[in-house]
Amino acid sequence: MIRKASGSIFIALAALSFFGASGRVTAGPAADGRALPLTFGPDDGWYDMQRHNGRWEWTATALDGYPVHITLIPAARMPAPMLLLLPDFPMASNDIRVLQIATQLHEAAHVAVVTGRGHRDSSPGALRGVVSASDLTRNLEMAQRISLDYWAAIASIEETAEPLHLGISRSCIVAGDFHSNLVLIQSLPGIQCIAALSPNAEFYRSELAQLGAREVAAPVLLMEGRSFFFRLTAVAAQLQRAASLRVDSPQKGILLLQNEAARNELLRFVAAPENYQAPLSPNPGPG
Repeated sequence: MIRKASGSIFIALAALSFFGASGRVTAGPAADGRALPLTFGPDDGWYDMQRHNGRWEWTATALDGYPVHITLIPAARMPAPMLLLLPDFPMASNDIRVLQIATQLHEAAHVAVVTGRGHRDSSPGALRGVVSASDLTRNLEMAQRISLDYWAAIASIEETAEPLHLGISRSCIVAGDFHSNLVLIQSLPGIQCIAALSPNAEFYRSELAQLGAREVAAPVLLMEGRSFFFRLTAVAAQLQRAASLRVDSPQKGILLLQNEAARNELLRFVAAPENYQAPLSPNPGPG
């Protein structure tokens, strides 16, 4: 029987403290065809971890019991950084565009595509009354619940590292859409860097943003397409250590990474986030 490491217990307790949640929660995976019991509470949770075409897939469970889908593509070479990819709302975990991006990044990094509530393959009614990401800007309750998905994914991926023999040099979040706002107003244990793709400047004037930690300890890379790059100035002003990158692309959010040069810049940032400097010219070019 495998018990949770102290780091995962800390993550669970920190989430409970941050959001005032209560109750028993399990977060799981299993590996190599065997079920591994992982638990945040007195009972053991069992989850099947499946491998398909070189990808590991399993479901972790958030502190409020919500299932969080994780698709992990191990790096081609190890050790390597772990990228927790949070696709835009309402992309599904099996969105071919997201999987293509993850596959392109895995030459230099482990990539875990994390989809929780609010995505197309999530449970119906998970975000009651929410139609688009902009609806979440003033919705504190839903923002809190979405954040619980992050905690579950971080803890679960931590637990898979040893049984899957993953050599992880550092863990970074790559967040699109509303996720890019939410990860910038809280502290996520075990995360050494953040790439925020298309964060919304309006979000930082909302009541929800005022409740968060405006200064993130981890280095941040802000990315935006050519049409909305001007928005990053207001966002960067809220952060102590942020570099801004203009991507020559009409896309936004996670789809900015369809641009090859943008992917290369992301990997350069992740390789040495403390020393990263964004290009001065309006690059990268077309993907």
